[in-house]
Amino acid sequence: MPSVLLLLAVFFAVTGLKLYAPKIKGWIGEQEIRNILSSLNKQAYTCFHDVLLPAREDTTQIDHIVIVGDTCFVIETKAYAGWIFGNKKSKTWTQSLNKRSRFSFQNPLRQNYKHIKAIEPHLEGLKMVGLVVFTEGKFKGDRIDRVLYSKELKAYLLKYNVDKSFDHSAQLHALQKAMITDKAEHQAHVRRLQDKYGGRWRALVANSFLAASLVLVVMWFGYDSKAPVQSSAASQPKQALIQPSHEPAQAQLTIKKKQVMAKPPVVNGFMEGKVIIPNGRGFRVLKVGEQTRDGWILNVASSTSAEFSNAAGQLIKVSVKQRGVQK
Repeated sequence: MPSVLLLLAVFFAVTGLKLYAPKIKGWIGEQEIRNILSSLNKQAYTCFHDVLLPAREDTTQIDHIVIVGDTCFVIETKAYAGWIFGNKKSKTWTQSLNKRSRFSFQNPLRQNYKHIKAIEPHLEGLKMVGLVVFTEGKFKGDRIDRVLYSKELKAYLLKYNVDKSFDHSAQLHALQKAMITDKAEHQAHVRRLQDKYGGRWRALVANSFLAASLVLVVMWFGYDSKAPVQSSAASQPKQALIQPSHEPAQAQLTIKKKQVMAKPPVVNGFMEGKVIIPNGRGFRVLKVGEQTRDGWILNVASSTSAEFSNAAGQLIKVSVKQRGVQK
């Protein structure tokens, strides 16, 4: 019975995390772009992230805004893996993971055009440049103007012809004044998008699976703690019959073989110097040198793998391929 509970807990946890995978990948992609933009000269480049602005009778969310001199870059981030098909004029683009897995999504250039229209009234006098940046995936066919890979973004911004002597302080003040910073408004915006595109069910189902997994783990620990433990006194006579007293080294070796490897840590996302791990019903960013609840210390982390150790001297390496996380 305990083994069944543990298997069910793993199944529910994996299913719940798979449903959250697009959101996790999107968050990781936006963090990657934040890191790139943070390396720009802060005296010349002003950056905003996750900006919510009013748009007619609704609101619109913009991933990144970069203002330098007389130019404003409006950046839409996409973390889609596989092959990407599309052109400037089509309403939708296609993501292809394999022959059977194809998904359509809104043309990000059109999506970003709406963002630009929402920003323009607050930045009069500035040139508007819309960019779409993919942190994953690869384009199939001809490249599209102003659609970039993340590794190309910084060079594109630095080479773009701008008048850095232009004073945009008035426009900057107007934009900051128009930004919606209330957390309740941000949550309401997310709910409206979920209602429009049918995403709310995904979060509800994912939370249900993760909650069920947590309950099953608690039940499994309950069964495990009730398991009978043999006393050392009862086991000693049997060892004496099997193992002669003049071979203590061999007896120690037998005991060591029975030691069980601690459960490896679960990793949901990999980044340079840190990883994303489950934390109750949510997630937590674990940095190098920090410790999980199970006592695993993160020694090394890259974008594809991580290495952990514990107080017992055990070492384990977890990779994207091993954990089933698409990166």
